[in-house]
Amino acid sequence: MQDQFHEGQAECQIVFSLPVEGVDQITVHASSPWAERAFCKHCGTHLYCRLLAKGEYFVPAGAIDSNQFEIGSQIFIDKKPESYALANQTPMLTEQEVLAKFAPADDDAAR
Repeated sequence: MQDQFHEGQAECQIVFSLPVEGVDQITVHASSPWAERAFCKHCGTHLYCRLLAKGEYFVPAGAIDSNQFEIGSQIFIDKKPESYALANQTPMLTEQEVLAKFAPADDDAAR
């Protein structure tokens, strides 16, 4: 089974405490046994990926309309477009590193 954690785009781990509006307009999809993705019900825009075990959120950097947050890390950095670059010095994880760090072992996922 192919893991559906990402869809070929780089994301950032955003550390923030912002009010979220329009929660009723969000749909959530179980993308793997260990993560879920959220989308706008109307236009399909990807809003975030949440790790179930830790409750951590990974958000596309352009999805936040505020500068009141801190970027904690960049994930799937090997999947980012060439023109996409953040000035912040943060940990950068490739797809392989993300899966090794966050995905449970195959026997854990079966439980």
